[in-house]
Amino acid sequence: MNYNKAELCKDCKKPVNKGSREAMTIKRQIGASTLMELGAHRFMSFSQIPGLEFSIKYKSNRTGTVTVVLDASDTYDVIMTDYRHRRVVEKDGIYADQLSRVLRSGFKKLRGER
Repeated sequence: MNYNKAELCKDCKKPVNKGSREAMTIKRQIGASTLMELGAHRFMSFSQIPGLEFSIKYKSNRTGTVTVVLDASDTYDVIMTDYRHRRVVEKDGIYADQLSRVLRSGFKKLRGER
């Protein structure tokens, strides 16, 4: 298969879908240091709506899910769930520069910290 450079993921060098361009932008706006701090893995993009979903590891054997969806008003909706799929954090209208702070505070809430 021949792939153009624009069609390859910069992180993993695998081909990406055209619809996941928004997911790559969200990932870049969150920042690599925040994603590593959260222990983010299993990244998925949505086919119908622009967004990103990934898993985070917040205790030795607990895994939560983070969903970030782009709204029509160019803001983000963030939903964080725990290992029992209960919503711990649900924030609407988050701007790109606030994503990292909201995810870090939600991560502390998942871990039971103040």
